[in-house]
Amino acid sequence: MTQLTIRLPANGTEIARLQASLEAFAAEHSLSQEGLFKLNLVLDELVTNAISYGFNGIARPQIHLQITLDQGYAHVCLRDNGQPFNPFSEAPEPDLDTPLEQRRIGGLGIHFVRSMLETFHYQRDGDWNVITMGLPLGPGGDPTHYTR
Repeated sequence: MTQLTIRLPANGTEIARLQASLEAFAAEHSLSQEGLFKLNLVLDELVTNAISYGFNGIARPQIHLQITLDQGYAHVCLRDNGQPFNPFSEAPEPDLDTPLEQRRIGGLGIHFVRSMLETFHYQRDGDWNVITMGLPLGPGGDPTHYTR
């Protein structure tokens, strides 16, 4: 098993550092472009949402990320000390049947995240939001399947 741990101050400039760290990690461990794309998509959406909406009134906002690779599978733990928020149950469900120009804003990013994940779980641990996820990194699999 291989592991990457990243601690980020919660500001938008850190997204580029997160992406650079993921790219270096992927290259070091021969992760496919598809696997890197999936990790980037999931983590960019969740971290950006936390930074954009989760830290109002938080004195020292922090984000901790741990990724463990094991036989083409990523086990991800994302922790932040922002306001309590479960993106999997509290984000609005997008209305995919309404024409694009008539849709409400919100929820589509989390919808895409769910479609990439095989498993996901949210819990509040003291002052921390904790999201654990399982993400298959190889080809195949059903990208529309997800479990809670």
